[in-house]
This record gives sequence, C-alpha cells and structure tokens, in this order.
Amino acid sequence: MKRILVMVVLATTACSTVRATSMRMGRMYPARESTCDLRFENLTFQEASAKYEQIGLVQLTGTREAQPQGWEGDTKAQLTPKACELGGTVVTVNAASGGSDVGLGMGTGMIQFAVWHEKP
Repeated sequence: MKRILVMVVLATTACSTVRATSMRMGRMYPARESTCDLRFENLTFQEASAKYEQIGLVQLTGTREAQPQGWEGDTKAQLTPKACELGGTVVTVNAASGGSDVGLGMGTGMIQFAVWHEKP
C-alpha cells in the first residue's frame, strides 16, 4: 500500500497540472498542425487589433507563482496546440493572475492569451 501511495504522489507531481482551454470567436480559419509556427508578440489588445483579427482565446489554468506569466516552457507547450487548432498565427497575453501552490504541483493561477490571425 505504501509503495502504491509513493507511486501516485510521484506520478502526480511529475505531470503538469496546467490545463489549456480554447474558445473560438469571430471568423473561422482551418486548424493548423499542433506544432505550427506560432509567434508570440508583446502587444496591447489595441495594437494587436490594428494588425490582426482576433479568432479566439486560450486560457491556461492551474499555474503557480513560480511559473512564468509569459511564453516559456510549459506555457508554450500547453498553448501552442490549442492556438494552432483555432488557426492562429500570433498570440498575445490578454490577462494573467499569479496563483498559489496548493500542493502536489497544483496552482490556482491562470494566464489568458488572445489568438490572432492575419487580416484577410
């Protein structure tokens, strides 16, 4: 029993607890490969709206304080397939809140990205 408990704890802490959820909005574009070339641009919503058409949002939940509120590592790995599925070519940070570590690698924070496509 003790061995099983140790294996469960190790498996839980080794896996990412960050979850990605996407929401489509506006014009629909064909899905791209899950590893598509996705650009991160450090733009305000107004700046991005002038250049691109917003086609969705991707929200990452379960982030912790120690995790970057940006584009690196696990964030990029979770975000890219969802944004590419929407047909996105560019992402920008829309909102973020640092989360607390509630144990076993789980957090209470979130990062929301706007997903964009070049205007037709």
